[in-house]
Amino acid sequence: MARSKSRSRPSSASKQIPPTNDDHAPPNSKVSIYWPLEKKYFNARVGNDRDKSGMVTITYTHGDVEKLDMRSQTWKLLERTPAPRVTPRRSIKKPMQFVADFSSALSKDPQNKWYSDMNTDHIGRVARETPKKSKAASSSAKPQPQPSGEHAPPNSRVSIYLPLEKKYFKGWLGSEINSKGETTVTYDDEDVEQLDMRKQAWKLLEQPAPSTFPQKQVYTLSASPFPAPAVPLTLLALTAFSYHMQGGEGRPPTIDWCEKNNEFTPLVKEFFNCLSMFPWIFTSGYGLYKSYFFGAARWVITAYCLSFSIAIGSYLFHAELTRFTQALDELPMLWLGLHSTALFYPVTKYKWTSFLSKKADSVLIVGATVITYLYTCTEQYEHFLLPYSAITVATFLFLLLHMLSNQDSRMKKRGLVGVCSMALGAALWVVELHTCRDWLKLHACWHLGVGSATYYVIGYAAVEFCGVGFNTLFW
Repeated sequence: MARSKSRSRPSSASKQIPPTNDDHAPPNSKVSIYWPLEKKYFNARVGNDRDKSGMVTITYTHGDVEKLDMRSQTWKLLERTPAPRVTPRRSIKKPMQFVADFSSALSKDPQNKWYSDMNTDHIGRVARETPKKSKAASSSAKPQPQPSGEHAPPNSRVSIYLPLEKKYFKGWLGSEINSKGETTVTYDDEDVEQLDMRKQAWKLLEQPAPSTFPQKQVYTLSASPFPAPAVPLTLLALTAFSYHMQGGEGRPPTIDWCEKNNEFTPLVKEFFNCLSMFPWIFTSGYGLYKSYFFGAARWVITAYCLSFSIAIGSYLFHAELTRFTQALDELPMLWLGLHSTALFYPVTKYKWTSFLSKKADSVLIVGATVITYLYTCTEQYEHFLLPYSAITVATFLFLLLHMLSNQDSRMKKRGLVGVCSMALGAALWVVELHTCRDWLKLHACWHLGVGSATYYVIGYAAVEFCGVGFNTLFW
């Protein structure tokens, strides 16, 4: 048997080769094995994994490991593994009760003064049928955190204990609790799940900070000039009837969008402007479906209804280029702007006059009626552009003011996307008005920007003011 020559000091030596033992060594015992080539004994530990061929693992003190059949080796038993000690079971109730009674009797006997100085920590105590918490038990074994039994504050930052991982994980809570008592939890690693916080062990890390703007306030229907989708749809129907009575369905529009008509198909006047409306139709339709399906406030449903009306009306306008379809596009834009301004106004710290502050809804309804009348009875494009610009600027200023006080980074990102999309689209629209001769098709980019901004601004307001969950509208 070939061996390495770098070995440790032998435990014993022999001038003659000793005979083999012809027997197995006890498992887990310490032996001294004779190596013929080195003519020395080496100490080793026998394993307990002997296979069918009789080979067992040998681990030498100098670190070498090999498989040997101890029956063909010369070895000496140095240390036998002691048999495991079997401690007999003792009865728990009677003996321990006896010890407890004996100790209590000694403590009551004034003659046994030695007992008061004796250390009795080793004396067993009988466990109660309904065990109570004690400092000794809590220090020896850490119990698993118990469910809190109550809901956590909405929009707060918490640390939730997950029993399977036996760890706490940090995350943010949503603002809504469903009928089952579950709320949306968004962890820092972006995992999202629905949990009933009453059944979870959690710690409050950060409560929503109070600010000058009311957070997550659910507004009543009087906070909007259009409390139901029927109102803007009725105004739209009256506008269509007015144009029909004037015989103006086929009149040309008041503005040209610098795109060659019927270039790709005779059915569509401005192909790229129509094509750019499909993302807006999809996002507004998605928001309308989700808000209606989850039973959101009427303000949210009305806002997405107006947005969907704008998308359809704008598509028809750029497909037909008539004064009537232009009204179907631009009037809902004015109404949606007033609708948003009415909601964002109460959450700003800047107050109007006392009259406007108390009668804001009535003033906005009157303003919408006047704008609609001027728009339908005149052919001047400025009667749309100036009010729409003022309303849009006011809405986005109110949005920025609220974003400054918002503690939720997710909502800040969504609001910032909406503001930037609107600003970029408006800038491209202005550039197009001054470079119409170059036919840059930048009005289609305006559709993409304002469509994205509308979706995010409505979603921002729905989550912040109308109690809609973040994951309900945003994906």
